[in-house]
Amino acid sequence: MRKLLSSLAVLAVLTISAHAITYSDTDVFAQFLNQGQSYSGTFNIADKGFNPASETVTSAEAWFLVSDDIDPLRGEWVKFTIGNVDSYGPFEVDFLSVFGGSISGTALFDLNTDGILSYKITSTSGDFWAFGADLHAHADAKNVPDAGTTAALLGASVIGIAILKRRLGISAR
Repeated sequence: MRKLLSSLAVLAVLTISAHAITYSDTDVFAQFLNQGQSYSGTFNIADKGFNPASETVTSAEAWFLVSDDIDPLRGEWVKFTIGNVDSYGPFEVDFLSVFGGSISGTALFDLNTDGILSYKITSTSGDFWAFGADLHAHADAKNVPDAGTTAALLGASVIGIAILKRRLGISAR
């Protein structure tokens, strides 16, 4: 009986544990932006396997690669928009710059809705090259609500086995 209960406990722990998975989407491009121009793109983790019905994005980061053109002294500035929120910037663009960080609020909500998140890179001053955007989203399985039916069935089966053992006269060794 002791072996049965310990086996059931191990099985229950293995069944309950949630999985954490990271989805990534990279958009590679070479877009020259003059002052006031923008480049828009979309991250899509749904086509990488993310399922909004069974998973929840708990955190995410977006990163953007931009580079100053030949004239490094002009003072190029960039701003990034994630979803509908001005998330980062404006930042001064150096010879080769990587900007980004954590995504939160409505942008994270948008990502959880369908796995798709839009972004925009805008030149607020000067001109520069935009080369790419990268998203890393960390998701966990959604907890399935249980009204206690599983525990009740497990308890009833353990009690049934104990009664059956007693009636058949089987003793534990």
